[in-house]
Parts: sequence; structure tokens; C-alpha cells
Amino acid sequence: MANLQSMVTPKEQEIAEIEVQLQPYKEILERLKEARKLLRELKGLLVKELEAASAGLSEEKAQGLVLDLFKADLLMQLERYVSEHRQMVIAAVENWWDKYKVTLAEIEQEEEEVNLQLSELLRGLGYV
Repeated sequence: MANLQSMVTPKEQEIAEIEVQLQPYKEILERLKEARKLLRELKGLLVKELEAASAGLSEEKAQGLVLDLFKADLLMQLERYVSEHRQMVIAAVENWWDKYKVTLAEIEQEEEEVNLQLSELLRGLGYV
């Protein structure tokens, strides 16, 4: 029994140390729960405020508000699409730049040098 107690005591101390180390995380978790509760309450209040405000709107003003919100959403989507397309165009131009950055004159000069080397090599071998 004493042998078992001597094995358990260090583990209990280790558990106690871990519990002390976990205390800040438990406090953070508790604050997170409180924040989520506050968020739910605030969302509920916002919904009530929006319902009260919308009840006071005329049909024409409500329609205008909905159209304004719809317009803002469309503009945001359009800006995102334009930005994505712009990035695609930039990538294509960069790819073309990397692919075609060597000029025709440079290619012709390199070809001339290679032909000269080939001629010298063939002469050296006695083919020309």
C-alpha cells in the first residue's frame, strides 16, 4: 500500500501543477463564454432596433433602403471580380514577359555564334 501511495503522490503533484498552468486558459474560456452571451444579447437588441426602425419606414423608403443595400453588395462583388481579373491579367503579362524577354536580335546573334562554332567544328573535323 505504501508503494502504491509513493507512486500516486508524484502524479497528484503533477496534476496539481498542470491545473495551475491551465488556470489562465480556464479564465479565458470563462471570459469567452461571457463575450458570446453578450454578443447574443446585442444581436437580439439589434434585431429589435431594426424591426422598430423598419416599422417606421414608408414602403418607398424601405424599397430605397433595400435597393441601396443591394447596390452596395453588387458594387462589392464587382470590385472583387475586377480585382481578380486584374490579378489574372498581371500574371499573364508577367508570364509573357518572362517568356519573350529575349529579343529577336539577341536570338539571331546567338544563332550566328552557334553557326560559327558549328562551322569551325565541322572544319576541324574535315567536313568542310
